[in-house]
Amino acid sequence: MSLLFRATTCAAARMSAPLRLARPALVRGFATANQTPPPPPKETPAVTDPWDLHPPTDAEYEPPVFRPVVRADEATEAKRSRLLWQSRKRGILECDLILSTFAANHLATLSRPQLEAYDALLTENDWDIYYWATFKKTNVPEHINREILGMIQEVAKNHGRKILKMPELDEYNKA
Repeated sequence: MSLLFRATTCAAARMSAPLRLARPALVRGFATANQTPPPPPKETPAVTDPWDLHPPTDAEYEPPVFRPVVRADEATEAKRSRLLWQSRKRGILECDLILSTFAANHLATLSRPQLEAYDALLTENDWDIYYWATFKKTNVPEHINREILGMIQEVAKNHGRKILKMPELDEYNKA
């Protein structure tokens, strides 16, 4: 019998033989085939947030205080560039459109104190800025510059009834 014949015969025999597992009971993870599986784990509560399990009382909870980074000696052009970025990349599209259009129209001509006021405005919550700009909220905090907010509100009025889109970057450099 040749070696080639023997190799092909053995391979054919292996392929036609049914698959057998050496120890079927161990494949399942049980010691014997008659053993029943363990019971499922006790139900865990659907709540996984520790605050929901033990909510703080009003006396215990203090919300975190957000303190913006103070950039005292930032160059004016660097501030304009950063404010341009922050005007375009907000958390919600509505603010992106209003503030990026405002930045395209006014950012190049704002004075240093106006840039500081606009920077302070951008530290506020996006939804608050949107509601102030669209006159949905009238209770604007005292520390918000009314002149800058008024300019933003004029942009939000969209007198030309244009469909707002994000201005291209080359539209920001007109002075």
